[in-house]
Amino acid sequence: MGVTHGKKSEHHHQISPTRSRTPLKGTASAHTGLLSDQDGEQGQRAEDQEQGKSGGSPPQPESQEEGRDLIIQPKKRLNLVRVSKSHQELHRELRMTHKRGPCLDVKPELQRVLEQRNWEQGMKQRREAEEEKKNRSPLQQELLKRHQRLEELERELKAQQEGLQSSPEFIRVKESLRRTTILDLGEKVV
Repeated sequence: MGVTHGKKSEHHHQISPTRSRTPLKGTASAHTGLLSDQDGEQGQRAEDQEQGKSGGSPPQPESQEEGRDLIIQPKKRLNLVRVSKSHQELHRELRMTHKRGPCLDVKPELQRVLEQRNWEQGMKQRREAEEEKKNRSPLQQELLKRHQRLEELERELKAQQEGLQSSPEFIRVKESLRRTTILDLGEKVV
């Protein structure tokens, strides 16, 4: 019989009268000397049937029970992730949010922190821009105005060129002919 795992039942310590108490001779296994004759085997079968009905496991020899007590039972190893404090806090927060139910106004902590940081950065940039406007000298202001006017003129020229390029070729040729005739008339008058 092999080693069984689980709870020990009370009938393990009782010895049946059908087993022989004679020591084993030679190199035979422990099971061969347990039963002396066929009557012992029939008695063992009857005990097995009774234990099968009661749900218990068959009795084991005393030597195996003593050996089991000497065996070191392994302990279950701890899961370091579950033991960690951060995991426990996260699990606690998840349980609380699950109990509370879905709240539409409540945002996760990470999202709140991110939005707060973005808002603070935007405010900081606005303040810096306002300070730059206040601290500009009149010369810098004039240079900035001229630069803005030049950019507007460049945008208008690009828009005109794009408008001409998108128009058909014969219209562009006709406009260039008009310009030449106007220039020719201006030269004749002079």
